[in-house]
Amino acid sequence: MRLTLADAGDSIEDANFDEKNADAQLRRLYTFVDWAKQILNVSNTGLNNNSENTTINSKQQLIYQTNENEPMNYFDRIFEAEINRAILLTEDAYENMLYKKVLKSGFFQLQIARDNYRELCSGCEKMSFPLLKRFIEIQTLLLAPICPHICDYVYQLLHPNQSIMKAHWPTAGQVDQSLIDSCNYLLDTVHDFRKRLDRFISVQQGKKSKSQQQHEMIKNQPNHATILVARAYSSWQTFILNELKQIFLDKNSFPDNKILLMHFKDRPEIGTKYLEKTMPFVSYCQQLVKNANYNINALNQHLTFDEYETLVYNQEYIKRSLKLDQLDIKSIGDENTIETMMNTTNLEDVVPGVVDLDLSLLCISQFTLHVVTARGARPDFHLSMSAEQSKQMYEQLVNKLKQDYKEDRIYDGRFGAYMTVGIENDGPVTIMVDSKARKPTQPNGIGYGAAAAVAFNVE
Repeated sequence: MRLTLADAGDSIEDANFDEKNADAQLRRLYTFVDWAKQILNVSNTGLNNNSENTTINSKQQLIYQTNENEPMNYFDRIFEAEINRAILLTEDAYENMLYKKVLKSGFFQLQIARDNYRELCSGCEKMSFPLLKRFIEIQTLLLAPICPHICDYVYQLLHPNQSIMKAHWPTAGQVDQSLIDSCNYLLDTVHDFRKRLDRFISVQQGKKSKSQQQHEMIKNQPNHATILVARAYSSWQTFILNELKQIFLDKNSFPDNKILLMHFKDRPEIGTKYLEKTMPFVSYCQQLVKNANYNINALNQHLTFDEYETLVYNQEYIKRSLKLDQLDIKSIGDENTIETMMNTTNLEDVVPGVVDLDLSLLCISQFTLHVVTARGARPDFHLSMSAEQSKQMYEQLVNKLKQDYKEDRIYDGRFGAYMTVGIENDGPVTIMVDSKARKPTQPNGIGYGAAAAVAFNVE
């Protein structure tokens, strides 16, 4: 009851007390109590029975480090920073009698930090038992003013025969914000990758039965991915970021999108090439500021951590989350690297290809004839490639595709067959008009046009 009342809001305007919320908060609280009892039981068992100071939870595939002298790893330091930040935020909320914020920072967000720590460590790193015990103690101390009886029960699991009423308020250590930022970046990035992967697989499945979808999911699951990490924004994006920061600082808010569109229109720093990408990027920047509680520092061009190093260090976690066999992470900090890796100078134009997405190719023979109209009104087709040569060229191309890609992914029709085609478009029509009268000298020459062209239709 006290927990739900505290979460109901600090004024009558935003009160949301109801039975549904009360039941949910009660279940969440008792879930924490059960988890704490399991952790402390495993901790005692591990310390007494395992000579290597490690305990394995086979059900959750978690490995616990029970040696208090073991140095902290990357995930331990992140979790410790989250605990220290929760202490400071919760103390400030108590002093201002904002009990809804107390629960947000001292219970809900702290529980999320614990869940993230468990997810990051699953399968590759050891969770620190001393740190987990500290988390349990801090959690009970922060929540004790609201739920004293349950917190006292959990506290005595840590300190037998000692009441939480005699405990002191916890002292916060140093809060390394760069570690917290890097963790949030990692989790958000993996979440975004997972959504993109799910969309890709769903497109491959199409409208099929549930059993067929499960089969296709296994069949179409990519096993290799490449992450490209840009060291800096492009010049036109840098210009927009600087302009948006100045606009926000001058007006303490962003104006309407119509005003922003007129502001960036016809700017030479952007040019016509990136004009259509301007407003989507502006909206993305506005969302960044909103997610940061309207802190304009969210538009800083340099992060508080090394993006590339964060991804490389957590490469195994990313592979495990996306179910990949191989993951390449490459930094593209200069144009030479870009040209070498991608054979392009503009990464924004790079999209996954047929091989990357494991798609199919449909080859259709169409006839593009070389026509000479220099002799009256009657067109002359004798410079076009013969049907035999055209068919041979077409078949060579299809065979080459099957050799270089996957034979079962290449489809084609019968060359020269009559087809009934239903199409609705304004083209393609290519008309080359040459005002100079040139007399052809090489009939049936390949260099004068081919009767066989290939249209690729990606499924």
